Amino acid sequence: MKQAFSAIVVIFVFLLSPAIAGKPPITLRVHLQASPVEPKTITLETGTSRPMKINRYPELSEKDIDFVHIYQGPFGPEAKVKFGMHGTLALQSMTTARKGETVVILVNNRVVASETIVEINKSGALAVPNITAEEARLFLKGFKKPKK
Repeated sequence: MKQAFSAIVVIFVFLLSPAIAGKPPITLRVHLQASPVEPKTITLETGTSRPMKINRYPELSEKDIDFVHIYQGPFGPEAKVKFGMHGTLALQSMTTARKGETVVILVNNRVVASETIVEINKSGALAVPNITAEEARLFLKGFKKPKK
């Protein structure tokens, strides 16, 4: 009886661990354009004349974010996302190896940007345009400002 209760407690804690860990209230996914031979792709409408195939799995996500700065852009709120060490290295590697290809940024599964990689990103920061006021609020809620 005591072992069964212990097992139930362990399962309960395991199931609640994402909630306890403070899962971010917003998602950010950075995907690369897929090559024609890649098997695991999805097709997205990116606002261009034709749909684009992207890698199914993102190169970066909200798990890689260090902090987010929200500012007022010309058409509404925008975010500057600063990635941690892993995200910075992944972004630099991605922009080095896939120069000339397209990167697609999704916020809460909505395409907010689709841009061609023109230079290597060594800063570890990424501009995220076209976010809503609610998404800006959720970014601020989920990610603290940098420590000075």
